[in-house]
Amino acid sequence: MSPLGVIWTTLSRSQRRRFVVLQFLSVLMASSTVLGLAAVMVFLAVLADPALIDGHAPLRVLQDLVGGTSQEFMRLLGAAFSLVLISSAVLNVLGTRAAGRFAYSVGDRIREVLFAGYLRRDYLFHVRVGAGRLMDNVLNQSDRVTLTLLNGQLLFTNAVLTLLVVVSIAVVNPVVAAVGVLSLGGGYLVFYRLVRHRLAAHGRLQASLGAERIAVVEQSLFGIKYLLTSRAQPWVDQRLAAVTRAMSGSMAETQFIGRFPKYVLECLAGVALIACALFVSRGAANGAWLAQLSFFGLAGFRLLPAIQQIYAALVILRNNRPAIDNIAAELLSHPQAPATDTSAPAPISLQQAIELDAVSFRYAPHARRVLDEVSLRIAAGSVVGITGESGSGKTTLVDLVLGLLSPENGRIDIDGRRLEDATVPGWQASVGYVPQDVMILDASVRENIAFGLAPGEIDEARVREAAAGAGAAGFIESLPGGYAARLSANGANLSGGQRQRIGIARALYRRPVFLVLDEATNALDRDSERVVIDAVIRNRGARTLLIVAHGAALIDACDRVYELREGTLRERVPPLVPVRAAHE
Repeated sequence: MSPLGVIWTTLSRSQRRRFVVLQFLSVLMASSTVLGLAAVMVFLAVLADPALIDGHAPLRVLQDLVGGTSQEFMRLLGAAFSLVLISSAVLNVLGTRAAGRFAYSVGDRIREVLFAGYLRRDYLFHVRVGAGRLMDNVLNQSDRVTLTLLNGQLLFTNAVLTLLVVVSIAVVNPVVAAVGVLSLGGGYLVFYRLVRHRLAAHGRLQASLGAERIAVVEQSLFGIKYLLTSRAQPWVDQRLAAVTRAMSGSMAETQFIGRFPKYVLECLAGVALIACALFVSRGAANGAWLAQLSFFGLAGFRLLPAIQQIYAALVILRNNRPAIDNIAAELLSHPQAPATDTSAPAPISLQQAIELDAVSFRYAPHARRVLDEVSLRIAAGSVVGITGESGSGKTTLVDLVLGLLSPENGRIDIDGRRLEDATVPGWQASVGYVPQDVMILDASVRENIAFGLAPGEIDEARVREAAAGAGAAGFIESLPGGYAARLSANGANLSGGQRQRIGIARALYRRPVFLVLDEATNALDRDSERVVIDAVIRNRGARTLLIVAHGAALIDACDRVYELREGTLRERVPPLVPVRAAHE
């Protein structure tokens, strides 16, 4: 399927109908413009030579119906033709507005479909593809598609207008029409063919630089703390400056290519108009040749901008072709969203155990195995710890148990039921997950705990229950506004321990049967870690816990501890300090 065909299938049914209507509207806009030009020619002709009315049957009949003097009829005729021009202008304004609204609605549709598709891609896709590229597609490349559609509509409208104007000129004088088409149209065509390959190259460059520009800004702002402490601002400044200057230079060159022929051909059009005046004045009656010359002048006044807009639209279409190809490929690769995506999947209960049987995994076909035939049984209601050096595969193991990744070999069972595509949604509805870096929204505490719910859907009692279970109720209630207090993005106004407790409360709000803490205390001080450990102890027995950590304190709160080393798993027996004995 062609890229435009892919985009067409992405449109809603109403958008497709609007597109068809717009094509008819474009023809109507062009026809009204030509009708206005014809009205001006007729009016100027009879104004220069009123005797022409007698030789024009419709005007003669109209004069007989209206009556009055010749001057009164001329004023009435002028008012009528002015109304035609005004109506044409109004129609063109409304049509242009409708075309713009349609193009931007299509851009919104593509952006929404892309974003929804990315959110439904598997986790491995996001691991392999950088967030900067996806952000560029959703935010920048979709805008280029919008611009392309808008200029495609302009191209069609102006092509119809050009055709009708040329035909109307040919009716009056075929020689003038032929000369105009060859000089103006031929000039633009020759120049476009000379620059089209350069335009395509600029389009590819702009797509690449756009993604790189977003990546530089994203990485710098997300890593602002490290950037400030390392005093690396000059290096980042230089990276962004180099990218933006290259981008601006490419865009400026594209804009120049789009505008350059206009100035050359405007000069050529002026010379052509003088030649037309000399040509049509030979042996013609005063009124006739003046009317023809006025018509040619007005027609040229409309024709030259129309041809310029056709050329400019072709420049943009050619320049944005890489963006169209890229977005079409992204849309084709997207999984189809389910028809009813709003209903939550039914949670899967955990009564017996989570079992991993000879599970192996690698991130790429020829890469080394991160996990090699790992077997593990997590009994329901137990607290299991995973430890190991950095890079040993702990987080990969967690991602497999969460259903974010699929094993290369082996299987994962929940109470004997295999974890696969059909069961993953229900299992994930039963799981609570707390990462090392808890994402804090720029929203209230309440909205942060009830992550993913609209304010009107939040259960206040459940929020307080989750906060109490996470040991977060005390500090939340001390905040100005309590649960309504607004947190800043990334939790800049919270301590590390407070962020983690918000993260645990968020996981507990879902009332999970299985709670995972993935190195959730690695960046905390001892007191903050103690608070998290107390929260783990409070949840002991109520749900199954999997804890990934380096620190002995949290690992020692586990019933069983396993160590990952070079992709293999072995049990460490016994835990260093039996947690039940420590807290009895």
